[in-house]
Amino acid sequence: MQHFTATTTSQALFELGLDFESKKGQVFDHMFQPISGKSTIYRADTDKVLGIHSSRYEHMAYSEAFEVFDRLLGDGQCQVVSGANIDEGARAFLQIKMPETAEVLRGDSMDLYLNGFASHDGSFSLAYSYGANRLACSNQVMGTFRQGRKQVRSVSIRHSKNMRDKMELAEKVLWEGAKCLEVLRENAQILARKAITSKEAKQFADSLFPFAEGAKKDRNKANREKVIELVDSGMGTDIEGVRGSAWGLYNAGTEWYDHHSPTRGKGLGRDERSVVEGAKFRDRAFELAMAIS
Repeated sequence: MQHFTATTTSQALFELGLDFESKKGQVFDHMFQPISGKSTIYRADTDKVLGIHSSRYEHMAYSEAFEVFDRLLGDGQCQVVSGANIDEGARAFLQIKMPETAEVLRGDSMDLYLNGFASHDGSFSLAYSYGANRLACSNQVMGTFRQGRKQVRSVSIRHSKNMRDKMELAEKVLWEGAKCLEVLRENAQILARKAITSKEAKQFADSLFPFAEGAKKDRNKANREKVIELVDSGMGTDIEGVRGSAWGLYNAGTEWYDHHSPTRGKGLGRDERSVVEGAKFRDRAFELAMAIS
């Protein structure tokens, strides 16, 4: 992940080398004949093929995919602060930092971020999400808002012919996410008020990384042991009110995921993987920590 400061997405894409034009082309066989039902997405500046897809696959230039951020950046109070150019433009990531900061405990604060992923290689759909980052340990923190009865934190848009029709929902999620910091703080403070015992910490780790029934080898043992270690000595545990609380317990789980979990074969850097894939794990950790009476 590359860190910088930009006030528009076009500036950010330029900084990352992602401001190229992408085009859809044909796929040819060894006799240089077009292959029916196949297409490519390639860079117009270098002719590098970024992905081979079904001819029904629709793509969106990065400038268009991230344009939804510019309406949030328009007032100048938030900025693009990081991003990634993965595999020479095959995948892209941008992250916006909102101006507000929320203090959970004295000296323990969170910043709010909005995230966007796009790809030309088909490895994932367009994705937009929001969440907080705990400054004491750079852990990602949960965040949701409700649309009817459904919890919504992110929007994933498939590369289909109606993908542009769904951008309105993406913008709605990002706008709602931009206003959710107080809800995140309230949730965190609920956890901070919950005192835990060593037995409850062990139960948390056992539930987060259960032993698979019938398995010959306990593949989660090291993960459980690491989480228990982080409960007592993880980043930010020296802040008064963290160690011995469900807030500290939750952050031990997220610290494991963000800083110690394996990333081999994922195709993403650790930071990008945490944002795009970590929500399910953090939800589980949050539910387990909240369940402590």
